[in-house]
Amino acid sequence: KERRKKGSERKQASGTIALVTEPNSRFAKKIDATLVNRSDMGFCVEVNKPLPLGMDLVVEESSANGTVQRWEGNVCWLNVVADQCYRAGIEIRGSAHDGEAPEPEEDYYEVLQVSPK
Repeated sequence: KERRKKGSERKQASGTIALVTEPNSRFAKKIDATLVNRSDMGFCVEVNKPLPLGMDLVVEESSANGTVQRWEGNVCWLNVVADQCYRAGIEIRGSAHDGEAPEPEEDYYEVLQVSPK
């Protein structure tokens, strides 16, 4: 019986990504991580130091064309692989954005050229 949620199929992946711990604080720190696999729900990464369960972080992935995609998430599991090597599961909250300002909501009053009153 299939137990995974729809859309959570894991896809093999590779490459280096950055994890930003304590985002939006003066203690923010980037940690290099190796991508193991990914799904619509999150990432599995290898890191050289343990990450606390529940830790909020931002996953940054650079593309070949130079753009950076960012996902907000948190550490949902951690396993020891070897000495100084850990695998962590990062659950993603929301969808990716590329650091650009979000597109403003369209003002339908302006489009219709009518008064909001």
